[in-house]
Amino acid sequence: MSIFSNLFPRTSGTAHNGPQPPPAPAQKQAESAAAATAEPPKPTSSLDKYTSLWQTLTTEDGKPVPLPVDALKQPMFNFDAGKVTESAGKMDFTSGIDPELLTKATSGDQEAFLAALNHGIRNAVIGMTMSNGNLINTALLQNNERITASLPTHIKGVHLMEMDPTDNPVFSHPAAQPLVQALKKMAFARDPNADPKQINRDIAGYLSEFASELTSSTPTAVAAKKVAASKETNWLQFAGVK
Repeated sequence: MSIFSNLFPRTSGTAHNGPQPPPAPAQKQAESAAAATAEPPKPTSSLDKYTSLWQTLTTEDGKPVPLPVDALKQPMFNFDAGKVTESAGKMDFTSGIDPELLTKATSGDQEAFLAALNHGIRNAVIGMTMSNGNLINTALLQNNERITASLPTHIKGVHLMEMDPTDNPVFSHPAAQPLVQALKKMAFARDPNADPKQINRDIAGYLSEFASELTSSTPTAVAAKKVAASKETNWLQFAGVK
């Protein structure tokens, strides 16, 4: 057996080695329908990996993750008119008045009436002062707890805003600062628990990729790529292969 018989073996002409029969019409229709309904592949971009940087955080079942409430932006006093009225109704500002003084006041003694009235007003002022003092002390203690709980997040936010994304001086330029700061605020508002260093790295990468994608997609850049591609050496043609 020659070497050519190994390189070019004979076909037996059977259905196994011979040409396959054309697909049935039903198979063709199914393939055409599948090709028509299949979605075209979406164009990929280097910016795709940064899309989630601005999306709302969600749980495993797709619900938005509730963001922590800034306790320092909540009011210290929440007055309920109904509760204030109920509390005042339980107070007796006439307690401690001498019964003999009340008898004189009701009998027409003007001095006794004024003395009883002054006593009631004095008790009201004392009661309101003590009540307000207790209310303020309680509110201040609660606010100190709110400050202590909120301080780490606020410090993290300040640290993020003062941190430069990279050593690239472009990001620190006054003309670029509004954009950089706005992106930081958006990313931090999305996830206040995120690491400031990671946010800065993401923003630096996003801006760099965005600039690259923007400049490479201009008509001038696309035309330059086509010209460069047309000037590439066709090695097959150079070798004489048609």
